[in-house]
Amino acid sequence: MQRAGQNHRVVRPVSNGGEPLLSGRMGVWHLHSGLKIHATDAVEMDDVEVRIELPPTVSVAILLEGRVEAVLADQPIEFTEAADARGAMWSHGETSSLARRLRRGRRIRKVIISVPPGWFDDLADGSDSMAAHLMPGHSGTAPRGVRGWRPSLASIGSAEEILAAAGEELDVTARLQLEIRGIQILRDAVSQFTPETTSATATGVSARDVGRAHAVREYVQAHTAESLSLASIARATGMSVSTLQRAFVDCFGESVMNHVRRTRLERAREALRNGGISVRAASRMAGYSSAANFATAFQRAFGYPPSRTAELG
Repeated sequence: MQRAGQNHRVVRPVSNGGEPLLSGRMGVWHLHSGLKIHATDAVEMDDVEVRIELPPTVSVAILLEGRVEAVLADQPIEFTEAADARGAMWSHGETSSLARRLRRGRRIRKVIISVPPGWFDDLADGSDSMAAHLMPGHSGTAPRGVRGWRPSLASIGSAEEILAAAGEELDVTARLQLEIRGIQILRDAVSQFTPETTSATATGVSARDVGRAHAVREYVQAHTAESLSLASIARATGMSVSTLQRAFVDCFGESVMNHVRRTRLERAREALRNGGISVRAASRMAGYSSAANFATAFQRAFGYPPSRTAELG
């Protein structure tokens, strides 16, 4: 991305003498179903604000690494630094201005899936319009508030596969695969905002259970290298196995042990990315006795084999 381009303008003068704003790999794909996918795996090269004019869309984002500071038509869109992948969804009914602040030296790894406002109406087939829950109305002018969602392991893997394609020349088969991954992410996010899901979430998670679930997640993050079981985690966090499972699934949308496996895979990937560790050693770090089983789980989670981690960065 250069300083000036289609639909982009730099608001504040840039100090680095004409260098690119981002250094790394980027991809933007307009696919035949109406999906637009924007993937970024890059380092921000200057402290600068960029403003972009966006057409009416429903957008879903996954941030795998870094932080995002942006404002869409006076609505903040912000991802803070965190160990886990984060998701956000927003919509706006007419062309709106997005202002985003870049920070020198900050790495950003994100995928954004966008569709036009009528995209969900075409799927509704005359039934209750899904767009009514996602858009402010076709005549609306204000953006719908930004809402967070919890990316599943499958969505994280799809995002990693999309990022791996950034900067590559894609044939028809590869573009079809990219479109499938984008729809999987969109489905995962949208499913968390259907009336049934929203109602269940609103009524099914008490403040006490939210506290319990966060305590479990913090315990797992601190003890990933140890042998963990549902029973041992329940004992350490002071609750029964059934309460542990229920609170965690209600709050984060995945089982405790699935979270343990994902956390270990992410730690192993980070070790491979930093170098100095073999795939076999990474498999042991992730709790796999078989390097082949580790490679299969890694490929399923991130969309590429562990042997390519250092290459992809």
